[in-house]
Amino acid sequence: MTFEQGSRQFLIGDNAFRSSSIQTIRIPASVRILGRKCFCLCTSLSRVSFEQDARLSSIGDSAFSHSSIRTICVPVSVERLGKQCFSYCTLLTDVTFERNPSCVSVGSKAFAESPHVRIVFPSGENFSAEQVWGLRVSTFSQIGQDSFVLSPP
Repeated sequence: MTFEQGSRQFLIGDNAFRSSSIQTIRIPASVRILGRKCFCLCTSLSRVSFEQDARLSSIGDSAFSHSSIRTICVPVSVERLGKQCFSYCTLLTDVTFERNPSCVSVGSKAFAESPHVRIVFPSGENFSAEQVWGLRVSTFSQIGQDSFVLSPP
């Protein structure tokens, strides 16, 4: 899925592509919010990318839940990862933050049942889901209850 060059789209709404057969999407820089379940149950969705200078601030609850994404680079502008936003993403291996995620709030069960996820920080450090719990409290502004439950193999 490709948006028109210079798109002014600022929101991808709740359930926008839910259960669709979309395979890839490039999110325009103008999008600030990904709504709840906007790509939920998109079992063919394997690639998500963001235009340079993305202004995305929030990834909604269950936004990518049950999708087939393999990697995602969270833009520097993101402040909130919603509840269960990457839950049941069984093929997800890498979640890369473009900046130190100390200003990022991670909702409960954000990566639940995503058994292979690895969190990668801008410093080059990377951690398995189980290791995230051993990080300094300041690594994320908030980590919700059960954010990584059943994530480690």
